[in-house]
Amino acid sequence: MELLTQFADLIKFLIDFILHIDVHLAELVAQYGTWVYAILFLIIFL
Repeated sequence: MELLTQFADLIKFLIDFILHIDVHLAELVAQYGTWVYAILFLIIFL
């Protein structure tokens, strides 16, 4: 039962992340600064 709860939480997080990507990207930039460019490069090109 705990596995289902964790899976549901993961799905909720992913949906929230996708729907509010602008907010989450702003948080990432505020927290990591220029490292965000490297992270986005890796996501896009790898």
